[in-house]
Amino acid sequence: RNVSIAKNMPEVLAEKLGGKIYTFGSYRLSVNHKGTNIDALCVAPRNIERQDCFGSFFELLKKQPEVTGCRAVEEVLVPVINMNFDGIKIDLLFARLALKEIPD
Repeated sequence: RNVSIAKNMPEVLAEKLGGKIYTFGSYRLSVNHKGTNIDALCVAPRNIERQDCFGSFFELLKKQPEVTGCRAVEEVLVPVINMNFDGIKIDLLFARLALKEIPD
């Protein structure tokens, strides 16, 4: 929302954009073990770019009291944000869809 408003999108439109986080991998298949990480995918609409995820969104994550060890790994084939959320290891990937809004 804030990124879209900063890109001169009217607030009323920015409120409707949406975004989702989906789990995948062993956690999604229910074959994970205690202490393993959760793979997650952050899905955003077309106006949100990768540098937004690894810039302002990353900075927002670091400020959350539940988040520790937050680190962006951008210079790899599949960029990822590694973090511990309330003691749970999470690898967060980013995908931008060619949609104006992310549906519920």
